[in-house]
Amino acid sequence: YEESARRSAGWLEGTLRQSWTAANRGDVDKAQYLLAWLYQQMRRPWEAAVAAAYVVRTADDDDTASEAATLALGAWFTAWREATDDGAAEFEQVLAIARQIETRWPQSDRGDLMRASVAEMLRDAGDLQRAGEWFLKVTPRSPQYAVCQISGGLALWEALRAERSQRQDFSTIRKAEVERIRQPLSEGVKRLEASASPPEELLCIAKVALAGMALQLGEPREALRLLAEGKRSVVSLIAAPQEGERPSTGIQSNSYATGVYRLLLLAQLGDEKTDAALETLKQLESLSGDDPRALTTMYVQLVEQMAAGLDGADESRRAEIARAIDPL
Repeated sequence: YEESARRSAGWLEGTLRQSWTAANRGDVDKAQYLLAWLYQQMRRPWEAAVAAAYVVRTADDDDTASEAATLALGAWFTAWREATDDGAAEFEQVLAIARQIETRWPQSDRGDLMRASVAEMLRDAGDLQRAGEWFLKVTPRSPQYAVCQISGGLALWEALRAERSQRQDFSTIRKAEVERIRQPLSEGVKRLEASASPPEELLCIAKVALAGMALQLGEPREALRLLAEGKRSVVSLIAAPQEGERPSTGIQSNSYATGVYRLLLLAQLGDEKTDAALETLKQLESLSGDDPRALTTMYVQLVEQMAAGLDGADESRRAEIARAIDPL
């Protein structure tokens, strides 16, 4: 196959050199597009990208131009992944082609596919802020709209938390920042829950993030709703398998379930459901197993989080928190 592609590409290169000025412009564009496609099949992404980008600039036929733009985007994406340096030049070319597609064909299905592809590339590169922004560019007509709304919200939330963690300052996260991220996440969750068979792991991760945001905004009851209520509640999704042990990774793993139950405990305490919180504490103890170091670390962290709620609490509320802290 590769040998056939190489021969075909050689023939097209020769033909284009001989008839570049004399041939019909449309025929040249189609030949150049086919050459770009062959380069891509031959794992020569740089040549494929340049050849396809030329067709985008010159083609009078809009379908040919848009197909070439999509090919150029994929080729530059491959070139970026295969770059021997940091790939900065290839990365800028990906963004340039993406913006061109977005501007020239704003309503096309290719536009949404391109937006999602660029977002995934940015996420792979670790640029969560820009990844989130590109995910949220996907339009509601796309079949992947709900997934992209969630993916975008999660990327922006992680970017915000990472930025504050680097500065060691979570106190300055403003309500407006959280609300801006919460809106697309909530929309994505709503649409996924309405579908026949949503991807449960993504749905669970999105709900956990929303519960964390609700606690950040002082809304423990909303956090409880997300974690413990409904047909596909987080608590039901992270439940241990009926047979065998919990897996080492994923939403049913010990580490993930521990994080969820800690959120649930804080939500219950915030909503003054102390008895329920004590039951959740038992779940946390069972997840920690018999490791005294793990249990001690968990107790210390929980006491610190609970004690933070004492500030500004009235006498009865302080007594409730003290009752939850006492067993620890």
